[in-house]
Amino acid sequence: MASNAGVETPVFAAISSSARQLFILLRCISFAAKAQVQITADGLQFSVEGSPAVQGFVFLDKELFTSYNYNPVDPSISLDPFEISLSALLETLQIFSTDAFPRQQLNQLITSINRPSAFSPQSLGTTSLCQMSYPSPGSPFQLHLSESGVKTTCALTTYESSQRIDLPLDRTSLALKIILNSAILHDAIIELSPTNPTRLVLSASPRAPYLTLSGAGALGSASVEFTKDPQILETFEVARRMSQEYAFAGFQQASRAMAVARKVSIRIDKAGVASFQFLVDCEEGKSAFVEVRFLPFLREEEGGAEEE
Repeated sequence: MASNAGVETPVFAAISSSARQLFILLRCISFAAKAQVQITADGLQFSVEGSPAVQGFVFLDKELFTSYNYNPVDPSISLDPFEISLSALLETLQIFSTDAFPRQQLNQLITSINRPSAFSPQSLGTTSLCQMSYPSPGSPFQLHLSESGVKTTCALTTYESSQRIDLPLDRTSLALKIILNSAILHDAIIELSPTNPTRLVLSASPRAPYLTLSGAGALGSASVEFTKDPQILETFEVARRMSQEYAFAGFQQASRAMAVARKVSIRIDKAGVASFQFLVDCEEGKSAFVEVRFLPFLREEEGGAEEE
């Protein structure tokens, strides 16, 4: 590791002009207590596993930072991933805010399809400068925040990353591809929630009804149908009728990403693995991606999936 005048250069150091921007993005995957962090020359990836059937990913591109320095001990070897407390990280990022995201503002994000970006001035309010650093492998992950002359420092303990296998999405064998406004998807999940369903059934067909989300629970059943209107389904590609079931709780966990994203790309491969990739508008015309992946219930559990 390089050093200047006896001072070691950290393997990673970055500065963000908005701690709140980082908070909103990372809160999209806050359905697990710990997050795995992978630092690369291109940015940071945070990943969580809400359950064996749900995984979340946030990639913070280096372009989101005003300064980004990656100095691995050996440039030919990738830096090992590590785990930190995601809940502690989120608490630190909102330390200067009495209410990180007021409910009134969140409701506006949910109910207005043509809502402003979650990072627009009216949504963000005052922001804090955030400096991140990782001095060396195994050391604490450090954050330095400042706002209006007040400074605070936090050192988060890092843990050896547990063995984790990403849910495998076969991009070469997709059964369904959709792009739609994220707020529309979020409204659909809200409509299904009162019936307290345990499973979400996602059905698609090249003929009407084109896309249907449905669920049934102890309090009844409900379904939402989407027309093949370009204003609703910007992209809709399906070769034949298909239907898959997923844990409804997983979609509730992804609701924060739905609430702040502008668009969502839905891809489901022929094995039923689903990827929901959310495009979130950030400051200065930049954007970030949040991805949530779901495993379907096995066909044997379903009693057979419907196909043509």
